[in-house]
Amino acid sequence: MYISKKSKDNLFVFYVEDIQIKTNIPNLFKDIFLFFSPFFNVDTTAFFVKETISAILLENDDYSRIRGKLICNEQANVIYGGKKNERYFFFESYKCNVEGYMGFYFPKLSIFKLKGDLGETCIFADNPKNIFCFLRRLLRSEYLYSTYIRNGYMPLHAACVVKKNKALAFLGKSGAGKTSAILPLIEYFDYNLLASDLVFFTKEGIVIGTPEKMRISPITLKQYSPKYDYLIHSTEKLSFSPSFFSYVFKCKLVKEAMLDAIILPRINIVSTTNEMKKIYKINWEEYLSPFFYENKKVNNWEWKKDIYQLQYNGNVKKLIELYKINEVIE
Repeated sequence: MYISKKSKDNLFVFYVEDIQIKTNIPNLFKDIFLFFSPFFNVDTTAFFVKETISAILLENDDYSRIRGKLICNEQANVIYGGKKNERYFFFESYKCNVEGYMGFYFPKLSIFKLKGDLGETCIFADNPKNIFCFLRRLLRSEYLYSTYIRNGYMPLHAACVVKKNKALAFLGKSGAGKTSAILPLIEYFDYNLLASDLVFFTKEGIVIGTPEKMRISPITLKQYSPKYDYLIHSTEKLSFSPSFFSYVFKCKLVKEAMLDAIILPRINIVSTTNEMKKIYKINWEEYLSPFFYENKKVNNWEWKKDIYQLQYNGNVKKLIELYKINEVIE
């Protein structure tokens, strides 16, 4: 496939774990590094290369020429996009042919994902932001997170905190109260953060963190007033990457730990109930991450350590009192 020399000039090479990235976008390394570190190794050197991805920002003429020669076939796979307005969304793709090169075209991102001359994956677009968004999702869904799945880990919706290698995982979908439940532990009980929204978990209890973002309500932050008032500028929830969260709330980031207990939070602001009670069963499928929406198989593990149901009304002071009397926290 012909692409002008200008579009291929000054390729910079870096690595995410064992995946080599070649790109002509100056800030792509920085953006990928800030997102994936410290949970995955992002560096300019590597001992072993498993696969190569070229992420190329095209000149307008090159992009228009490729787009003009595009032949789309049937709708193909989708890639997880994220969550918007409390609903998950995915980017659809179509099988495509461009001058004999087979691959996929993602209309909403204006992304071409094709196989190059040497068999490497090539990502082409005319917008650097779209390439970063797509590459970030591609690395997670098809490479990094998939490796955990193949090694027997289960991806679960969870926020997880650690103290002296003792991890507590708060499982729940968005809105369940995971973030509100872990904030007092970090603020008042010296816990550190392992994950804010997604963990990988084994039946032996090994839990691994990920760089997925969390969202915190201004209502929650105001209960720590005036300490975090400077963050609140509207009624919208605030988005925190794990790195930014650790900076703001002065805690460490932990990559891996042994899970001591699972806690299922249920927040109800109109309730007067604040209690933590022991339960004995868990429905893993309820907490499976949407990153693996095609993987309907859930490991029916029997978790032999503690499981608690946490019901609270969002009052931080009441939650702190509840934690103080519960031995699983200490």
